[in-house]
Amino acid sequence: MAFADGSKEEEKRLLSLKENTLSKIKQLGPEDIKQLPAIINHFFSDLFNSKTRMTFEEIKDDMKKKKVGLKTRGEIWEFFEHLLEIEYAEKTISSEEFKKIIDKFQIIINGIMSEIIFKKKLQSGSSSLIYEPKSTGSKNMEASKERTEIKKDFSIAEIFDMVHKARIYLKNGEKKEAREVYSKILSLYSKLSSPAKKEVHFHITKLYEKF
Repeated sequence: MAFADGSKEEEKRLLSLKENTLSKIKQLGPEDIKQLPAIINHFFSDLFNSKTRMTFEEIKDDMKKKKVGLKTRGEIWEFFEHLLEIEYAEKTISSEEFKKIIDKFQIIINGIMSEIIFKKKLQSGSSSLIYEPKSTGSKNMEASKERTEIKKDFSIAEIFDMVHKARIYLKNGEKKEAREVYSKILSLYSKLSSPAKKEVHFHITKLYEKF
């Protein structure tokens, strides 16, 4: 499922998709909450040029393949799981709660669109957007340290996967398995850099609250 060729045309397509999706969700009310998953599904399927409608799990997998930023991915996963909880509970939601859901989805749309369009511009040859000054002496040591930190932060992706796995265990009533996964999450978390810890702390805390 590759993005379409042609940077300008692709940017227009993405912006059109964004505007159409925002227009649809603005017409919804709390009583229309069951329509929202289909709109979200349609948005991501079109975003990733899928010929068939994608499940939430397939969307998550595709975001990994497209290397969507870890923070953006985490926010989207959290949003999906909140929607699934509402769907499974079959509860009526208030206008205030519905507004929060819609506002969150708009933030997600704007965030992932900005990220993808920026990456497309880089891929099209706008390398002048990145400037890396040459480093010498102590600056080289700092750069080496920074690269080491980046390598550590690859554990963030694994943590997001494990948080999702633990939530599935909890939904199925398998608390022992969920706690085992949670223990592994904490072990990985302790090895992250401070900036990386900030990215995943919220999601780990939310998971802890479910025990």
